[in-house]
Amino acid sequence: MALRGAVPLGAAQQEPNRRWPIRSRVQPWALVPLMWGDHRMRSLLLYATVISGAFAGYALPSMLSQPADFSTVMSLRWTSWILFAVGLVVAPTLLGNRTVASFALSLHVISSIARTIVVNGDLPQPVTYGVIDAYRFVSVATLVVYWMALRLRHPLSVLSTMVVFCAVIGTFFLQGSIVIRAVVEIGGVSEQATSQDETIIWSITGVTGIAILVLCSWFDSYCRTLVPLCGAEYQAARIPVLVEARHAVTRQFRMAWVFFALFLDVLAVFYVCRVLRHPLALGGDKEWYARLLLCLSVARMIAVLLIATMTLIVLFDPVYRPIGRF
Repeated sequence: MALRGAVPLGAAQQEPNRRWPIRSRVQPWALVPLMWGDHRMRSLLLYATVISGAFAGYALPSMLSQPADFSTVMSLRWTSWILFAVGLVVAPTLLGNRTVASFALSLHVISSIARTIVVNGDLPQPVTYGVIDAYRFVSVATLVVYWMALRLRHPLSVLSTMVVFCAVIGTFFLQGSIVIRAVVEIGGVSEQATSQDETIIWSITGVTGIAILVLCSWFDSYCRTLVPLCGAEYQAARIPVLVEARHAVTRQFRMAWVFFALFLDVLAVFYVCRVLRHPLALGGDKEWYARLLLCLSVARMIAVLLIATMTLIVLFDPVYRPIGRF
């Protein structure tokens, strides 16, 4: 099964002196068939619901008078999660991406509930600041994955974005949050009696996260030229058809699955990206399985990155937080 709009088998080879485009102008979310509304309207609705949800779940709790009531904080959190769920419905995206976004949102809700109970609840046992920062890190990371899945970002740009996210935000939680809490306590206010540290940490995390998402949207166009995933992208990238390379492409496709089974995801992604540049040489439905393999390998690498970063955050700050925030 060939990709929709892919280059026909009889197409001429690309001229050697012709310059290929390095950025794709294709907007995948604008190509999704919709049952209601148009693409621009639903895209604006997605922006509105996600921004409102982020404001309700992260900004408003920091504005409450301290000590904040646990039920009030949870009410704001549930409002935020409902708005994010509405974003799943209105987003102009594919069913597979909607499923991934739903899973990411479920992880976000679970981690946010755990962190809210730890910070605002009354636990019988003390918890380290590293655990609190790890919950905060994973809640923001899953929200970033939720957004990128709904916006149909390329798997390679998603992987690159999460590598940058783990490096930048992970380093901030390893060092920055400790410094911020120390500065707040030096000011004569106990960390349990103020939300100033929470406001600063969430503000820095939010601004940095938005900057990383902007970087993802810019890098996504290069990834779609490097490894096209749909027919319109193949036409935009002007990749020549190599029918005579069928044997080599089939061998690389098999090697990609072997490396995936051996948990060597970096090599699996490398080989499957080479395969996806010439999917017509595969024949049959193998190009669909090649795209599936790329998504599975990227998802597994992202999971390993998040778990490793969370472990470092937990181990790096073993200081116990006093029982009861207020």
